[in-house]
Amino acid sequence: MRGAAALALVRYQPQIAATAVPATLEKDEQFIATDYAHYVERGKPKLTQQEIDPIVLMHRGQMKFVQAGEQLPAEDALSFLQTQAFRSVEDYSLGAGLVAGYQLWDRAGADPSATNRALAAKDIDVANRAEWILVKAGPSVLPAVRAALTTEPAPVRDRCIDIVAWQGDLASLPLLKAMAPSADTSLINWAIDKINILLFAVH
Repeated sequence: MRGAAALALVRYQPQIAATAVPATLEKDEQFIATDYAHYVERGKPKLTQQEIDPIVLMHRGQMKFVQAGEQLPAEDALSFLQTQAFRSVEDYSLGAGLVAGYQLWDRAGADPSATNRALAAKDIDVANRAEWILVKAGPSVLPAVRAALTTEPAPVRDRCIDIVAWQGDLASLPLLKAMAPSADTSLINWAIDKINILLFAVH
C-alpha cells in the first residue's frame, strides 16, 4: 500500500514526493539493515516461510518506491537513483541499487560526476555498477571519462580504459597511445583493438 501511495504522490504532488519518497525508502533500508544484522548474529539460519514472507513484501515495496523515484522531476530522479545505485549494502535491500543502476543508463549523461566518483568506491559491486552505467550511458559521458584517463589513479584509470573501449570511443585513441609507456600495456592494447573493431563494425 505504501508503494502505491508513493506512486500516487509522485503523480499528484511531485515536489512533496521529492522529499518523502527518498526519506521513506531510507527508513525502510535502515530497518532492513538492522534486521539483516540480527540475522547474521544468529548465524544466518535457514528462514521459515513465515520469516520469508515479510521480506518478500518489503522487497516488493522497495521496487514500488524505486519506480516512484524514477518518475520524480528529472533532477530529483537523478539524485534519487544515484543515491540508491551507489549505496554500499550487503542485505536484501540491494535490489533497489541494481534497479536504480539500470535506470541510470539513460540518465547519467545529464550529470555523470556522481557516477564517475563511484568508480573509486571501495565496494567492488558499486564500482562495477558505476563502470557499466558509464559504458551504457552513451557518448555524453565520454568527455568526463577521457579526463579521468589522465588524472585518476590506476584502479579508476583502468575502469575508464574499459569504458572508452566498450563505447568504441575513437577520440580516446590518442590518449590511450600516449599512456602506453606508463600504464598496463596489455589493457591499453586490448582497448585500442576493441575500439578499432567496433569502428570497423559500424562502417
